[in-house]
Amino acid sequence: GRRYAAGVQDVWMPAHEGRIAHLVIEEGLRVTARPEAAEGIERAALTVVDGDTPVGNGVEDDIVDSLIEAVLDGDGQVVFVPDGALGDADGIAAALRY
Repeated sequence: GRRYAAGVQDVWMPAHEGRIAHLVIEEGLRVTARPEAAEGIERAALTVVDGDTPVGNGVEDDIVDSLIEAVLDGDGQVVFVPDGALGDADGIAAALRY
């Protein structure tokens, strides 16, 4: 399979499965989204919503911190880079273990 992921949607589930070796995030990245259970894993799926969507009903105003925590819990490394450095990756990219 692929050994990399880009964009918060593609990075989210591998982070919660402990599959990310290295996560690279642009410093100013903020993502409003609704984490949901999937495949028996709590918070494994993610629905990104418009930044104007009210927080509540499972919607969190910024899921980046919980994404970082999931990677660190899985013994992954997290590196911050300047905004714009990741180009087409939508502010976030990861090297996967498997």
